[in-house]
This record gives sequence, C-alpha cells and structure tokens, in this order.
Amino acid sequence: MNKHIRNTLAAVGVIGFIVIMFSNSSISGAIESHGQASSAMLAASVSGVPATDSLQHSSLPEHAQSLAVPVSTISALPVINSESPRATWQAIQGAPEPFAVASAVKEKLTVDMNGVDLGTTTPGERMNFTMPDGSNVVARVENTWTESNGDKAWSGHVEDAAGPDYRILVTQGSAATFASINTSKGTYTLESINGRGVVYKNPEMGDVAPHGTTDYLVPGK
Repeated sequence: MNKHIRNTLAAVGVIGFIVIMFSNSSISGAIESHGQASSAMLAASVSGVPATDSLQHSSLPEHAQSLAVPVSTISALPVINSESPRATWQAIQGAPEPFAVASAVKEKLTVDMNGVDLGTTTPGERMNFTMPDGSNVVARVENTWTESNGDKAWSGHVEDAAGPDYRILVTQGSAATFASINTSKGTYTLESINGRGVVYKNPEMGDVAPHGTTDYLVPGK
C-alpha cells in the first residue's frame, strides 16, 4: 500500500470518529434536556404549581399548548351554597286573626312574628316560609336596603320547581312587617303588627268578581 492511500484512509478514519462523537453528543444533550423538562414538571406537580406556570409554553408542542387550562378558569367556577334555610314565622293553627281579612280570602294562616327579624338578612341567605296550606316556600335573598323612614327591606327569588322567575319582597318596620310572595301556585301576602300576623293567598279575579257580575264603571252613571 503506497503512502498516498495510507494518508487517505487515515483522513477518512478521523472524519468518521468526529461524526460519531458529534452524534453521541447530540443524543446525550436531547436526553438531558428532556430529563430536565420532566424533572421540572414533576417538581411543579408535587409543589402544587401548575406545570404550565413552571415551563415556558414555547417548550411544549402546539397540541399540548392548546390543552393547557388557565388557573383563572378553575377559580371562576361557581360555589354552591348548601346552607340550610332560616325559619321565619311560627304558624298558630286556629288562633284568632289580629285584624280583619277580606271575606274573599279562602286560604289564610295566623302566624307568630315575635322575635322574628325578617329585615336583617344577607344576600345569598335562604329563608323558609310556612304557607296556609301547610307547605313551605324557600326564598333566596338577593338585594337588601334601608328605606328613608328606617324600614329594612329586601328582595329575592323563590326557589320554585317551575323556575326562578317568582319573586319575593319583604319590608319590616318597628312594629309591622309586610311581604309579597309569588309562587307557581299563586301569590301570597303577609301582614303583621305587634308580633302577630296573617299570611294569606291573594284572591283570584273570579273570587273577587264572580262571573256574570258587573265589575266596571261607566262614566256618567
């Protein structure tokens, strides 16, 4: 083998060695980089910090970036209030009414309001009301305010199986309390004075003016 051939083979060997060393270095670097990313994600999971906060999004594939859930999405989920409703008035079966109620009223119930503070409520609080037919109506407080004369008032919605569109309005003064309660079974009114009241179902049109009667006035007659 002449000198020229030996020099050529030696050069090829050196180039091959360099290529092999560079390839091994690239593979080791990729493995090390992947290991560092995995370690960072594991450390973030253990510490409770979302991995998307620990790593730059640029280090994740595009499909992984699209699956990342912002922390604000979790904190924005509604909180369910499982609080038991507060009892209101106490029903007094067979007790005389503290004041006269219209004769057209068919359903009524005398209630004890002593010690009942319907005016002091908090938005989100749930209130339970006993109705003339023995059923219970639960209402959730939405807005509270104080009238110019000092009376306390609040409004909200009735938790009715027919939907959330039924409203309630309560006003309480130093001696009297008034409430208007709308339900899918009808509308009800509470009137009380000095700790004793009556909750009754408001008469329907047919009860107030039976069919066939004149329920209007003609001007000049």
